[in-house]
Amino acid sequence: MYRTDIGMRKSPGGKPSIGILHKIQDFFFNIFSGKRKTIRNLRNSIPENLAEFFGCGDQLIRRMANSPGSHYRKFFLWKDREHTRKRWIEAPDPELKAIQKRILALLYQMAPSPQAHGFATGRGIVSNARVHTGKRYIVKLDLKDFFPSITRSMILKQWNDSGLITPENRIRMETLLNLCLLENRLPQGAPTSPAISNLVCRRLDFILAKFARHHKMKYTRYADDLTFSSDSDSCYRLIPVIRRIVEQYGFRINERKVNVLKRHQRQTVTGLVVNQAKQTSVPRRKRLKLRAFVHQIITGKIPLNEFNYAKLKGHVSLIRMANPKQGEYFRRQLEIIEKMRKNA
Repeated sequence: MYRTDIGMRKSPGGKPSIGILHKIQDFFFNIFSGKRKTIRNLRNSIPENLAEFFGCGDQLIRRMANSPGSHYRKFFLWKDREHTRKRWIEAPDPELKAIQKRILALLYQMAPSPQAHGFATGRGIVSNARVHTGKRYIVKLDLKDFFPSITRSMILKQWNDSGLITPENRIRMETLLNLCLLENRLPQGAPTSPAISNLVCRRLDFILAKFARHHKMKYTRYADDLTFSSDSDSCYRLIPVIRRIVEQYGFRINERKVNVLKRHQRQTVTGLVVNQAKQTSVPRRKRLKLRAFVHQIITGKIPLNEFNYAKLKGHVSLIRMANPKQGEYFRRQLEIIEKMRKNA
């Protein structure tokens, strides 16, 4: 029988013994949860006078903190080309957004876990995908309603456990938190939501990383996307245990997005192909489409003023980061287009 725990005894019924998981979680988190010096520096950087820090009056801060709902605009974006699925966005108004960006600068002083690649300095979709290259099995899971699932109580617990909140700064910290919440949870659209979510997920990341290592798997998280990879088929047989661990931390797996990719299939992680060992690449279809688009520009079939140059440059940059060898062709073509723009 394959093992489904992280080095623990099984219950009499043969199911994973999750009951004593908390002790191992706490032990592991206490060792790796963050540098005390970083926490102390962040604590010391919390401004004594919030109005002065934000450059606005006390009354405005209190109004925003007490009734944040009046400072958001809600709209949706289509998730797919067929316009069948909506993603609701809750965007703060310019005043609140400016304040949240100041708060974000404070939050960035506390780094996310090593397994978090989304909204983390120096990491991204490429670094996330590279962890899982050349594996027989890729398991991709999605946390359902990720930002709205992160509540005020979850954030306060994390901040208290990490020692970020003290009796002296509690009121100020709660005011800062209120400025980042909507209906007592993270809004989908505030600039502070990704950074706060990474901090809340630190403990979850550490225990899933421990679990993955015990079962000879790799684990990363990009926002709400969890990825596990392994050369053993136990990788996907352990999904029920992963689900139970995730639920312990207040999240749910989106069952419709559970995906297991085997080596004979095209394996993608955060949009990049990872079938070959130590190599990532943008899917071939996208590269061919971009190649045809670039050719039309150079041959004059698409005028220089009829395409978004910054967007084109971004696509080329992604290909070069994912696979420098494949990106070399596009780098040369982009140089030609740049010369054409200068001479136009």
